[in-house]
Amino acid sequence: MHGNDSPKNEFRYLPLRGPGTIRLLRLTPRQDTVARIECQLFDYPLVESTHTVHLYEALSYVWGSEDGCYSISVNGRDLSITENLHTALVELRDWHIERVLWIDAICINQKDDSEKEEQIKLMASIFSKASRVIVWLGPGVDGGDQALEDIRRTADDTSTEPVAGSSTSQQTILALLRRPWFERIWVLQEVAAAQSILIKCGSVAINGYAFSVGLNSKTLDSIYEASPDLRSLLRPVAYLMRNTVFRQGKPPSFSGDISLPMRPIGELIGMYHTRKSTILHDKVFALLGMSSDKVALHLPLNYKVGWDDLLMRLVEFILGNEVSVRTWPSLEMAEIQGKGSVLGKVASIKPSDRDEQQVIVLLRNKSGNLEHELNWILPPSAKPVRVGDLVCSLQGAAKPTITRIYKDYLSIIMITTPLLELLQPVTKYPLNFLLFWDWGKMPREARNQEHDGTLEYRIPIFSKDVPGQGQETSTREWDMISILEDGEEYWEAEKRVEKIRKVSESKFGEGDQRTLVAMNRLALIHEKAKRWDEARTILEQELKIRLLVQGTHHPDTAETRKRLASTFEKQGHLHPSKLKVILSILEEEDSSLQLRAIEVAGSLDEEVMRLLLSGYGYGVVITEDVVIVAAGNELRGAQVIQLLLDHRGDEVHITERVLAAAVGNKVQGEKILGILLDQRASEVKITENVINAIRRNRPQRVKITDLLLKRCEGELAGRITHVSNELILSLERPTVGRAHTSRKWGCELLTLSPPARNWELVHGMPTVDLVAVHEIGGDLLGSWTNELSGLLWFNELLMPALPRTRVMTFGYKADLPSCDVETLKNLANTLLALLRDHRSDGGDAPIVFVGHGVGGLIIKQALASSHHGNDDGEISHWTRSVIFFGTPHRGMGSDQEASLSPKIRRTALSQTIPSSKPLTRNSLYLESLMELFQLAANNYEILSLCETRPEPGRTSLIVDKLSASMRLPNETILDVDATHSEMCKFSNEFDPSFMMVKRIMRRAATSKKGQ
Repeated sequence: MHGNDSPKNEFRYLPLRGPGTIRLLRLTPRQDTVARIECQLFDYPLVESTHTVHLYEALSYVWGSEDGCYSISVNGRDLSITENLHTALVELRDWHIERVLWIDAICINQKDDSEKEEQIKLMASIFSKASRVIVWLGPGVDGGDQALEDIRRTADDTSTEPVAGSSTSQQTILALLRRPWFERIWVLQEVAAAQSILIKCGSVAINGYAFSVGLNSKTLDSIYEASPDLRSLLRPVAYLMRNTVFRQGKPPSFSGDISLPMRPIGELIGMYHTRKSTILHDKVFALLGMSSDKVALHLPLNYKVGWDDLLMRLVEFILGNEVSVRTWPSLEMAEIQGKGSVLGKVASIKPSDRDEQQVIVLLRNKSGNLEHELNWILPPSAKPVRVGDLVCSLQGAAKPTITRIYKDYLSIIMITTPLLELLQPVTKYPLNFLLFWDWGKMPREARNQEHDGTLEYRIPIFSKDVPGQGQETSTREWDMISILEDGEEYWEAEKRVEKIRKVSESKFGEGDQRTLVAMNRLALIHEKAKRWDEARTILEQELKIRLLVQGTHHPDTAETRKRLASTFEKQGHLHPSKLKVILSILEEEDSSLQLRAIEVAGSLDEEVMRLLLSGYGYGVVITEDVVIVAAGNELRGAQVIQLLLDHRGDEVHITERVLAAAVGNKVQGEKILGILLDQRASEVKITENVINAIRRNRPQRVKITDLLLKRCEGELAGRITHVSNELILSLERPTVGRAHTSRKWGCELLTLSPPARNWELVHGMPTVDLVAVHEIGGDLLGSWTNELSGLLWFNELLMPALPRTRVMTFGYKADLPSCDVETLKNLANTLLALLRDHRSDGGDAPIVFVGHGVGGLIIKQALASSHHGNDDGEISHWTRSVIFFGTPHRGMGSDQEASLSPKIRRTALSQTIPSSKPLTRNSLYLESLMELFQLAANNYEILSLCETRPEPGRTSLIVDKLSASMRLPNETILDVDATHSEMCKFSNEFDPSFMMVKRIMRRAATSKKGQ
């Protein structure tokens, strides 16, 4: 009956009889649905009873609006209740039998705060001991009752009733699941404690377990996709309801304060703090009954305590007393400051249908790097964990905290987490943390911004009320940079430091200490990220500035020089001799600088020279001797000369001795002379000594002479014209150095010398081996040398382009008539033996084989034999690519044998072959070898080059395209505009075949060892 009754007949509560006593409501039956609700309240000693299940039902509901209250009769007197509760009582009232209920709005005196506090402590027990918990979702309006029935049918696999899939049905289900009950924080404890649950909406009721199964049905996926936040809202409720089947008849045992020992309070708060409550205190009090922590002394259930005080106590309970906490009376947020360290970082997140978050976190290994992977199961959280979130340890806290980096603070995502299995315990807390734990939802317009809007949107007086503003901002920025470094977020740290450096340089200049500190920090970040080139560049710039501002002997200058030396040492790929020179330069005394400059200019590269100049500035004088040895540097002379001209051009003078050294450079003479003509033409004087130096430079004299003829005019041209023909006519084919030769059974494996002295000193040890096998009747070098230019492309094209290549060429004596199967097998085994001996001193470089004609068959036989164990598979294992120049994979000539079947896979490895002519078209040997080679070559990159022009005097190709290709999945086939004998003799670096070979070599050189 709706209306306002006289306060004279108002129901008045009597004090409860004692601790552990509750009130229960006896609901009087009526058949008339509009009859006034009548009931009686009576005291019930809940704690004293030993029954596991008590004969009352507990109601879980939302109070609803207090406008338009209804009056009911309680013990013959009037009590006002909300409309939603009145509707629930009408639906729950039986026609004939009294119903015993516990309802908080009626059974607790809401005007007595002391009683409320005591009764709230018993709520976990009240709901756990009830025979059933009734969840009241509200009246069956707007299709709510039908929506509940649809959810029941989605959970029933045996039901033959169709589940409504129309948009109308989807909308009514969505509207039902959006009702306020699902957002209320108190409902979590109520369903978590229940032994049995009944869900009601209007007159429709279903079992709680069936409801939870229906919520997880794939039928509702489209609803969740349309409302992504809904699943995270419903998942914990569904999980708790589903577990009622394990709690029936066995309520939890309580000790001390009555509670459900589910999780630590910090985890519960992190999971559910976004749910709604009438007053802020209930966001904590509603979860105390579910906490496994003993919180009574630290967080007493007392509504008289201010919200800011309660939140501060909560943070200190979770994180300990070593943090500084600040809270506000009306904000669901805490500011936390303390010392800490970064334990790890979230690397990836695995999708999970369970009520948990499965993440892979990178923790520190024993070297201190975030490289140790660990699977980590986390409880669900109101703010889901993301990739890149930091796992931190705050000093004084027992468990880790997950945070997210924003502009100048950390946002707490999970204030406490399950413990981690660390490789080493945390003993130091070097970082200063400023954290904000924000429970509120930020405005929609702020969600996609760079930061989460916490400070700007949650604190009304941000500009005045947040610490760290104004003078403290710089300190806080450096604190955040330290955190970024510790979390190995190097790109972000670099960006922030670079911004500070630019601002400082703009305001105070590059020599200001603040600018230098930023530069030093920037270099440190690059070092930590193992970006050594970037670190060296910054340190060289810093060293140059310090030399000008502070001088050579200042401690900061010495420290920067030491740091610079360490970058070379840590990088680890430099040749030991070069590294030794670099380290000695950075520890050099003034008295030996000039000798060191001459040594560097003559035998090393521009990197070392730049280091010397930046490390000591004008303490290094660029004398004529320095320029002379630089011009004669066969490895990097052009680059060193250019560096000297760029950085110390006023000290560089082009004398006759300098010019003679330049044109006498057997590798880079043309390049160096070109630089001098471009930048110092007025100083270039061609004398007889210079002409003699050109004449003596057999490898470069044609190029140098052509350059002089093309670039110089007038008097200069006249001085060299009369000797140009003589220089050209006197050219001879340059000899090729033999670094190492191995001979066995009449065969030879030659390792070619690099193009210049100290090649490995400058470029480093070889990272890839090229092994060449010539055509039958060919030779070690002639098969690969262009007859017109005399150019051996291994030395003069490939090694300058890929300087860390080692070239070996295999020579053998055989002719076509005498070439049988045994000969090919013996040659292949000899190649394996020689190559294995050659590589025995650390032969772990990838291999690229290059074969011309029958040489390609020898390579195939060798790799097939290696793959099947002739050398324990060593050579096959290290091979990355095979390049075939006109190899007759299917035989040579026009005579074709009939197909032989069945083929025997291992014929090529047997002692006898049924064909005495292995190179005949489609011979059994070639087909067997093809099958065996395919087994070995699955992971190789294969290039088959096919001739397109017949040899002079012939009308047909030596090896046609059908025979020159294998049609393997990993094979590239390329036509070459050349004859069989010319196709592997490149004349210049722009030859398409050479460019393809170079790309293959580069890929092989960068492949992982042993793959």
